[in-house]
Amino acid sequence: MKSIKTLPEFAQLSELDIKAALDAYDAAVENAGDDDSLAEGNPIAQEFFRLVNAYTERLDEIIRDAKKTQAELSESFLADLFAYEPSTAMERTAFDFVTGIFLDIDDGEE
Repeated sequence: MKSIKTLPEFAQLSELDIKAALDAYDAAVENAGDDDSLAEGNPIAQEFFRLVNAYTERLDEIIRDAKKTQAELSESFLADLFAYEPSTAMERTAFDFVTGIFLDIDDGEE
């Protein structure tokens, strides 16, 4: 996962900047309906979604590969996997979002 990095223009954003952009995106979706083009006018949201997709694919790949060699994934395997420390607020926000989804799925939530 160390190869998953935010683009340089988003590396210095604060969590507040990211939250504000994602809140604006959510408000636009709420007002206009589910429209994929809404992120186009919000480059911070676009970068967030790019990272979410990259982290999701990478975590899925790691888990799938581990399941090929292990019948069941150990708690320590998952703890090590989720202990990854992204280097920017943008990376952290996207990684936390993805791991939250994986943990909800593991708990049987939808």
